Amino acid sequence: MKIVIQSTKLNRSESVDPDTLITFQDGILGFPSIKRYLIIKNKKDHPFLWLQAAEDPDLAFFVVDPLILKPHYQPNFTPLDLQGLEIDDTKSIRLLSIITVPQDNPLKLSANLTAPLVINHRLRRGKQIVLNDSTYHIREPIIKRETP
Repeated sequence: MKIVIQSTKLNRSESVDPDTLITFQDGILGFPSIKRYLIIKNKKDHPFLWLQAAEDPDLAFFVVDPLILKPHYQPNFTPLDLQGLEIDDTKSIRLLSIITVPQDNPLKLSANLTAPLVINHRLRRGKQIVLNDSTYHIREPIIKRETP
């Protein structure tokens, strides 16, 4: 039986199988009570996605695979970090970074590489993990400006 997920930000609804939802048992930072999300691809063929809350039509995160921004991105997760995700092999892992788009200057959009979303696609479980690694930034610029 399909369920309908409303998205205010995308101005549309999606009819999906509940088994396609990803459960974040601890929620996402700032939204601990919202547990289930749907990944929505954009109509255009680009790497940016939406992570839409199933329980709240107004909550959607703009996300991207951090490896697109930093091909050598290798966050160091501890076994405690990955607890509950039941990751058997790296093929079942998907990483996403939440993107911030400042209203006053959208060209200064940035990705949070300090707190990636780690998803076990096989089990449809996710977790946001805050890294203790100063190599990565909470606001990693997506559009790099060339200095003259």
